[in-house]
Amino acid sequence: MIKTPWMSGWNRAAWLCACMSLTGFFGRASGAPLPNIVVILADDLGYGDLSCYGAKKISTPNIDRLAKDGMRFTDAHAPASVCSPSRYALMTGRYDWRTSEQCGVLMEDAPLHIEPGRLTLASMLRKCGYRTGCIGKWHLGIGMNPKTDWNAPLAPGPLEVGFDCFFGLPANHENQPLIYIENHEVVDRVPGEKIEITGRSADDMTKGVTKPRVNEECGLVLADKAAAFIEGASADKPFFLYYAPIEPHNPITPNERFQGTSQCGPYGDFVQQLDHDVGVVIGALERKGVFDNTLIILTSDNGGLVYGPDGQTPQSLALRMGHKINGELREGKHRVYEGGSRVPLIACWPGHIPAGTESAQVISLVDLIATFADAVNYRFDDRELVEDSFSVLPVLLGQHNDTPIRAPVISVSTLGIFSIRDGDFKAVEERDRLPAITKHMPKPIEWWGSDNRKQVYNLKNDLSERQNLMAERPDVYERLTAILTELRRDGSSKAFDATVAP
Repeated sequence: MIKTPWMSGWNRAAWLCACMSLTGFFGRASGAPLPNIVVILADDLGYGDLSCYGAKKISTPNIDRLAKDGMRFTDAHAPASVCSPSRYALMTGRYDWRTSEQCGVLMEDAPLHIEPGRLTLASMLRKCGYRTGCIGKWHLGIGMNPKTDWNAPLAPGPLEVGFDCFFGLPANHENQPLIYIENHEVVDRVPGEKIEITGRSADDMTKGVTKPRVNEECGLVLADKAAAFIEGASADKPFFLYYAPIEPHNPITPNERFQGTSQCGPYGDFVQQLDHDVGVVIGALERKGVFDNTLIILTSDNGGLVYGPDGQTPQSLALRMGHKINGELREGKHRVYEGGSRVPLIACWPGHIPAGTESAQVISLVDLIATFADAVNYRFDDRELVEDSFSVLPVLLGQHNDTPIRAPVISVSTLGIFSIRDGDFKAVEERDRLPAITKHMPKPIEWWGSDNRKQVYNLKNDLSERQNLMAERPDVYERLTAILTELRRDGSSKAFDATVAP
């Protein structure tokens, strides 16, 4: 960042926010129709899993098409290296570590994690006249009790935070109960029977439904539901689809249609199934005649998983077969390193986002709500805080240079270790005491990582984070961790102090 007297502290932040407030006026011409918006949030998709990001053993032509027609980001980050915190941040514009859930991940039967009355992507767009739909993995809690009662109406949930309809899973596709939920109800209930969970394993039967959810069918079912939402949209009302596929999260369960189709085993097959699912959504947009007026974001909730018990996993097999799940990045899901937080992100909006372009801007999934607000000319009121979200619409539209457009990006590991990124440098904070993993989480295991020490990396020169520069650049560590402390203290990223240049 460039240090100038009038662009430090509050003044710099005020200038940045003022500039962002103008972006809506050039994001959509006056009188132009509102764009449809589709967010595709893959589950554990690694930075190197797509052929448009360098994969050689996996083919992803449908996703590659979005990159060809739009913009590919090379430095986009999940707010956490595990799913629930990233999904909360994406939906609310607020880092999840500002809540009571400081680290870890929600259990499948947790209560609704989004606070009552908090603005979300869905509720904001519904205010703008959008029909809003959520299809796929939710994993942000359902109900108000400490544990979800599957035999009661499943509320509050997605419908109470702004969605007009919901079809999907409470959490991961292997989690019990093996059910689908539609709006507030379990699908295919057996009349008069209670839903009972007979064990913790995915192989155990869920009682009380006529057909328990089948892992190998789940991804295709959700893709068809997403397409049906698009095809059922009214011609005189824009729609927002939040589509959260299950792929390629564990267990790796590709449908038989995709088994053996990649060059790196079942994991690659599952990623290719994800590409098929994306193709189903693209096809629905084309049949509806709305592809050209749809803003599509495709990304992942965290980096790809590269660890497992004894190395005997589909991911381990893919790595041995030459596939680089997270490309050249260090490690993966759960960890504080780039493999855990840096994710593929593709934005496509024909006629608005320049086709076949690439951006190295450092951005975060938490930025989506402010970006979409600008795209539809929505103005947040004083109660709609979106504390950590910055609009990157000027970047999408090709109207911004390489100057950083947002405050330093923060990510947190599963165990609560913070990293902060500003310009070329990244610091990993050493904490005196890590947050206690909540009671429902298993004890920390080795492959979650225990990277709690002072670290500094120059990612421009060392993308794989091989050389810790702490001894050579303690000044960078002190500067970045001071900013981190400030952002945590202030409860917002909107007025960060950047008075010291890197």
